[in-house]
Amino acid sequence: MQEDKTIELVLQSIIRSPSIHVKWLNTLSFLEHVGTRKILKTQSGTGMDEQILRHASEEARHAHFFKKMIDHVEKGACPNYEPSSLLCGYSAYRYFQSLDSMVNHELSKNKRKDYPHAFICYLYVTTLIEERAGWLYPIYNKLLESEGAAFHLKSVISEEERHLSDMHSALAKYDIDSIKLNYFRNEEAKLYHTFFQKLKNHVLVKTA
Repeated sequence: MQEDKTIELVLQSIIRSPSIHVKWLNTLSFLEHVGTRKILKTQSGTGMDEQILRHASEEARHAHFFKKMIDHVEKGACPNYEPSSLLCGYSAYRYFQSLDSMVNHELSKNKRKDYPHAFICYLYVTTLIEERAGWLYPIYNKLLESEGAAFHLKSVISEEERHLSDMHSALAKYDIDSIKLNYFRNEEAKLYHTFFQKLKNHVLVKTA
């Protein structure tokens, strides 16, 4: 796929530029952290079960993992999530927020009465995020290995695959609607494309 080749080019450019790579890792950490916050904010009531709690804890661990991997590239770099320490941080955050808002808006048109609205939103948003991660992380990991990086993403990928399997099972149980999910996937792809164009333009200019 052309899209795969383009992201490979961008990620390879990122990996080969330590000053950009640390910001990319920090941005991934930031997005995992945002995901953790959203889970805890919307699913912190009495209905929180083991699966949701495990998902939140693993997202937090992924945020910590990416933060720690920064030291393998440049020790002490990007100590926080200030804009100067992120790679297209605003665009990345806007992607996540816009996706969340889009799903919430669409599901609000016909709210379920049998399950909390926030829970159904959580299932859809998480499914979309995990599907994107399930595409992106293996490409990134392959390039890390080919470039001889000091770390890999195998454990993160394994846990993300389990998260996605959990979400697919939950949607099948609570709110299966392939038409709705396909619509959300198309909208997510548009939001991702907007973010990726910002990322591509920034990285290729910086590494030219």
